[in-house]
Amino acid sequence: MAYNLLTDRLPECIAVGGREYPVHTDFRRWILVVELFAENLMDVRSAADCAVRIVFRGENPLDEVRGKHTDEAGRAYRDTVRGITEFALCGKTVGFRGEDRPGKTLSAEPVFDFTADAGRIYAAFLQVYGIDLCKTAGNLHFWKFMELLRNLPAETEFMRVVSLRRTDTAKIENDDLRRRIRRAKASVRIRREEGKEKNYG
Repeated sequence: MAYNLLTDRLPECIAVGGREYPVHTDFRRWILVVELFAENLMDVRSAADCAVRIVFRGENPLDEVRGKHTDEAGRAYRDTVRGITEFALCGKTVGFRGEDRPGKTLSAEPVFDFTADAGRIYAAFLQVYGIDLCKTAGNLHFWKFMELLRNLPAETEFMRVVSLRRTDTAKIENDDLRRRIRRAKASVRIRREEGKEKNYG
């Protein structure tokens, strides 16, 4: 059953191994988690260790298996990463390689980035909703934040940039217009910084 923001209670736990673990729901923590996995600066196990320190309140699913290299530890890490990823995708099902279940395919060319677009997102929330994101930490659930982000109007600078990044220049027949759009896209292309350091804990 699909989640309904109007009728369903916002989740405050992640289920791993048949048990529910309470998590912090503040949008800032989850933005850090999204960036952590998007940047591929470390292996999945190390990323999971960082992520659990960011999101879980109290106990976490990796406490008993950390440092072990057993099948049980492998399952715990896989299920924890799945739980964190599904929460970060606001309840959407995640498929892993080799599993026969629906999954989400991520575009090779992202259309927005929480770091590159931080100023645009901040300005759009203030302009459209009157929400100062610098003053709302701790009381804005990540799922609420994402619904507000997805529904920003097209005339905001953030959505104009997202629309430009989504433009398929191969479908533009006019040569001059295609060149201009490609230059404009290049000016707002998201560039991942290799070796960039962030404080994830």
